[in-house]
Amino acid sequence: MLKKKKQSLKRKILSWFLILVGLLLLAFLVWLFPAIMESFTYPDAHIKKGDIHYLTSKIYNVRRTRNDQSGINLGCALQAPNEGDWGLVLKEKDFDAVQKAGFYHIRVPVQFLPHLTRRDNTYQLDEKFLLRLDWVIGNILDRDMIAIIDFHYVIPDAKLSFTSPREKMECEERFLAVWKLLAERYKDFPDTLYFELANEPHRPINPEVWNSFVQHALTAIRRTGGNNSKRMIIVGTNIRIGLLIHTWDQVNGIDQLTLPSVEDDPNIMVTFHYYNPYPFSHQGETYTPDLEFISGVWVGNKWTNTDNQISYVKKDFDRISRWARNNHRKVILGEFGVSIYADKDSQVNWTRLVREEAESRGMIWIFWQLYDISSLGGIYNQSDGFWRKEIIDALLPGEDWADNNSDAEPESVIRELIILLQDPEWKIRRKAAFSLRDIAPAGKSAIPVLISSLKDEEWQVRQASAQALSHFGLFSQPAIPELIEILKDPEWQVRNSAAEALAAIGETAYPAIPLLREALTDPEWQVRRRVAEALTSIGKASHQALPELMTMLHDEEWPVRESAIWAITTIAPENKEVQRALQTCSDDSEAIVRMATRQALTRINAHNK
Repeated sequence: MLKKKKQSLKRKILSWFLILVGLLLLAFLVWLFPAIMESFTYPDAHIKKGDIHYLTSKIYNVRRTRNDQSGINLGCALQAPNEGDWGLVLKEKDFDAVQKAGFYHIRVPVQFLPHLTRRDNTYQLDEKFLLRLDWVIGNILDRDMIAIIDFHYVIPDAKLSFTSPREKMECEERFLAVWKLLAERYKDFPDTLYFELANEPHRPINPEVWNSFVQHALTAIRRTGGNNSKRMIIVGTNIRIGLLIHTWDQVNGIDQLTLPSVEDDPNIMVTFHYYNPYPFSHQGETYTPDLEFISGVWVGNKWTNTDNQISYVKKDFDRISRWARNNHRKVILGEFGVSIYADKDSQVNWTRLVREEAESRGMIWIFWQLYDISSLGGIYNQSDGFWRKEIIDALLPGEDWADNNSDAEPESVIRELIILLQDPEWKIRRKAAFSLRDIAPAGKSAIPVLISSLKDEEWQVRQASAQALSHFGLFSQPAIPELIEILKDPEWQVRNSAAEALAAIGETAYPAIPLLREALTDPEWQVRRRVAEALTSIGKASHQALPELMTMLHDEEWPVRESAIWAITTIAPENKEVQRALQTCSDDSEAIVRMATRQALTRINAHNK
């Protein structure tokens, strides 16, 4: 009897154990299901299988107006263990091409650790390698662009755990050694050189560890003095790695970042990368084993900018913007890009949407990447000198007059464009205006039609026409009354282009001063900046706008503050109140504003001698 009772008890224990295991397994599957679904789907995803490689149009001789919020990653050159290992060696012509295209912030991913050696407890970076880095940074700064040194691969992507406390200690030791060496070398470089502490910090460098790394690096860099005491330092948010596939999410890691207060160190910006959703952006990518395993299933995923898809992206950017406002920090979108295995229209739709979401929130954005040797991103072919037209149009909207695309006589081309300005299709009218812009001043006979187009029913045509007139400079004087009128346009892009055209006309645009003065309080910062530039171009006749321009020295957006500095310096350099106001800008939180202040004061001193 006792034996039977024991057997019965064992069976009950086993049954309860199996039930418990079953419940745990069920709970795990319920928890895992969303992760599985997220790996394959996203809002309004639909798959249209076809060719796995989509070609884009080529464009040469790209010349576009610089976008101060724009940027590009140099990608796989110094990111390789040694330059050339991944098939790319930087050339001087590449920097010219980037500058002409209109990019401003040039991020230089660098793999430092292969060049770091230790002897007698002293770390050194290879001098030949550093001289090459000097050359790269110099080429960027000499072209009046911002250079960002990015410490790539602080820890290998595939390494997800430390084997011992000693290994963690050595990781931080090497990280700090690199920054101490770089800080000492570049401490006297201009403040248009930025430092980015690390690319995509991820486990085993968890948020607590990363916050410690950041604090120690900030202290080490600031202590070197020189321009490093106020140099802009960029700090990345900690990565959350996907459960099944190593997707790299920096949006949800931002809340775990701990930084010094803005009062203690105002010269810190925060960066995040955006490739969401991975099943779209990384379709066909095979650069990691887990991507190689699954990304082929994703090929054909489309992005059509449905309401749900737009909401998906906006939600992520809202979270970042909310953190930036609450913490009073500027944010940089340091990487974003999409696989060339996505169809062309989907690439364009997603790229433009992400760029616009960043730009509309005042963020700097930096596209991944420049060179087309990789299937992820890549818009410039180094050997043949062409750009992927659809993608550069999505990043830096505009039309280029490509010399190799037209054999027609200029007069006949202009006559054709004048006719197209009156085409029933608004997209054709807009394209004609952009084309006239890019052959100015040869097309000045089209100015009367462009003036009429300032009243077009489609705001995109009004904007393009005003942009075209801006490229004709003084020839656009007859357009002044109409340009003044569209300074009140309901679309800010039109108001912005109207101010740009008035700035190009210069001193003779003085009748616009009263309305330009009103426009200094425009709700859109881009317009406020352009209006300040227009008043600067008009010159001393704009003195009546000095009170508003002085107020703009405290605008929440640094490009507006910078434009206000140049405006008041040009309009009233002898004004003592202006000089005192400029002195207060010397400690501005933005390096570019501080640099503009120094240059403005130097100009005033020279003027008053």
